[in-house]
Amino acid sequence: MQNVGNAFSLPFRSPNWLGTFALMGLIGIIPILGQMALLGWTLALLDNYRRGAVDLPPAGFQYIGRGVNLFLVILVYGLIIAVIFGVPLVLLFAGSLLAANSTTSSYPSAVAGSGFSAYVGIIQLLGLVLYLFYPAVIVATERGGIAAGLNPANVLKVASAKWSNTLIAGLLIYVGFFLAQLGIIACCIGIIFTLPYGYAVLAGVVRYYEATLEGPATVPPPQPPPPGYA
Repeated sequence: MQNVGNAFSLPFRSPNWLGTFALMGLIGIIPILGQMALLGWTLALLDNYRRGAVDLPPAGFQYIGRGVNLFLVILVYGLIIAVIFGVPLVLLFAGSLLAANSTTSSYPSAVAGSGFSAYVGIIQLLGLVLYLFYPAVIVATERGGIAAGLNPANVLKVASAKWSNTLIAGLLIYVGFFLAQLGIIACCIGIIFTLPYGYAVLAGVVRYYEATLEGPATVPPPQPPPPGYA
């Protein structure tokens, strides 16, 4: 994929894309197993893009085994980030509530409220920065499994191969996931279609990203699918 912008249009070139999105969207909203299946489906679509095909893989639960590694890697990173930033956030929130209940002065309440708002803003900014490493995490996990995906040095090595492409891919993945959440606006029904579309965009962006990386040491050959993967 030479033009990363094609990641947004390629899913619609596949026959029966509407039905595939609907079924994968229903599967994707199932906790845990559904998200594993959706990630595995995304990686199967990535395989198609690697072969030059644009067809969406058929919807189904058969991709759970393929998505386990990436799901676990993302889960671990999510838990680490939640602990690092969530605990101070809870403490700041508790402090702002105590300050708001203070009857002596409104100044402590204002200071605590400002500190809480500033911290939330910092977290949102860091969230955008973390998206820059999303494509590198996916590529590292695809190539080397869970251990490679959870190795910060390895992820940094992939990301730093070409920072310009890492920046572009990260921003486009952020846009793709933003589009995936737009369906919530339509009484949550629309997410059945927008969720798999966002992940299809993810597959296209990652395909562009990995194709721009240089050297076999940075991007070793893809691992074969896990046993039982169809």
